[in-house]
Amino acid sequence: MNRILFALIMMLSVMDLNAQPEWPRRYAITVVRGHAYKLPKEEIVSRGQASKTNLQGDMAPFDQGIQMDADSTCSFWLKWKLCWPMEVSFNLCDVRFSMPLAPGDTVDIELDYPKAQELKDDDIRMQREAIAMRGATLQRSPEGKALLSSLLWKAAYIDADYMNAHCRADFEAFREWKWQLYQKRLKEVKKAKVKKAEKALLRLEMERQYLTDLYSYNFLMDYLGCDSTEMAAAKAQFSNVDPHAASFQFPHSIASAYYFGTGYLEYLQANGLAELPLGRYLKERQQAEAVVARLKTMRPVSDADIRALAPEFQEAIHDFQEELDRKLREEKAQQPADSAWMPTGSPDTWLAQMVERHAGHVVFVDFWATWCGPCQKGISEMATVKEEYEKQGVDFVYITDNSSSTDGFLDIQTKHPGDHFMFLQNEIKEMNVPGYSGAIPHYLIYGRDGKLVKYVTGWSSLENMKQELDKALGD
Repeated sequence: MNRILFALIMMLSVMDLNAQPEWPRRYAITVVRGHAYKLPKEEIVSRGQASKTNLQGDMAPFDQGIQMDADSTCSFWLKWKLCWPMEVSFNLCDVRFSMPLAPGDTVDIELDYPKAQELKDDDIRMQREAIAMRGATLQRSPEGKALLSSLLWKAAYIDADYMNAHCRADFEAFREWKWQLYQKRLKEVKKAKVKKAEKALLRLEMERQYLTDLYSYNFLMDYLGCDSTEMAAAKAQFSNVDPHAASFQFPHSIASAYYFGTGYLEYLQANGLAELPLGRYLKERQQAEAVVARLKTMRPVSDADIRALAPEFQEAIHDFQEELDRKLREEKAQQPADSAWMPTGSPDTWLAQMVERHAGHVVFVDFWATWCGPCQKGISEMATVKEEYEKQGVDFVYITDNSSSTDGFLDIQTKHPGDHFMFLQNEIKEMNVPGYSGAIPHYLIYGRDGKLVKYVTGWSSLENMKQELDKALGD
């Protein structure tokens, strides 16, 4: 009887897996195009963005266009080059679109603008009656979108009272609580009146949310106000080894790569799942991403390095390499002759080399990233007083890692003169940056004698930073 029951469970699991829409492993142009009708005036399609970086670098469309016709019809198109499925978002005539795209998709959208305005307070009806969409491999229905939004909203609620009472600094109890919440969400997915393929994708979202909950454990213990002893105990208890891991579907298909990136490899490895289809694919993708990181940080990459990768990544990296070379040539022509200087030797000596390079000056070091809003705010606000401080003997150094976009890095380098560096993420960890816990923006201020005066995590205000610089200049 037990064998029959196990066979039935496996059959149900396979049936669910077969419901997932597969996407071919390829590097391909992906298009969103269409029309919006009966516009009251000229409207603009905003620059589309994807929610995470792909191998070719920035995720803005490589081509986009819009044409307004005499009959108040807007024709538009946006094109990306993708290696794997992405969440893409854009505005069309003030209507927000967000959709998963697989490499090679061509999605057609027809928008009845007056109808959309009439129904804008009822998203499900608007999606049903004012928008026609076809061609996406990973199609979401209005009902599926609404359910996903509701479930994720519930998952975001922090039940501090329950955590304090039942799983404060107790990771196993915390995990079991999150497992029960996952099971409740899964029941709602199973009851949903959506197609099997979409239901399979919703299940993947719930599996990802469960893991997201687990990884939030240390943050939530800190949120509860655990003292240093409790926090140390909490960090020691956390483990990727999960007794529930074998029940998940996401490791069994590379279609799951839409939801699960290389950051989940450690979980798969810890639970003996890394040799399943998703794990094998993510290891190949991780190797390709490492090559891209070396290119972005201007490290040597040979043809042999690229040929060793999976085919769809090779073409994408060659394209990225050519585009990056062009951008760097253009950027080099605008930069001072000494802008190519780089520290040498072990990363733990790099900060000292940078400070020594500006001997006799106060040195302001800014750790930032293109995707970090507070970082961008800090750079912009400091720019208003930068020239004033440079005249007083302050030199500016900007450091980011390969998670930053190339275009964003080069843009900051052009707009904000100083020493600019992009290092590998592991190199910044090895730099032993004073006071650095991984949170950015992070700032270091060195005095004229080369000694650290202050480190600051987070951007509070321009006035606070000016006070710190004034102290350093006065010492």
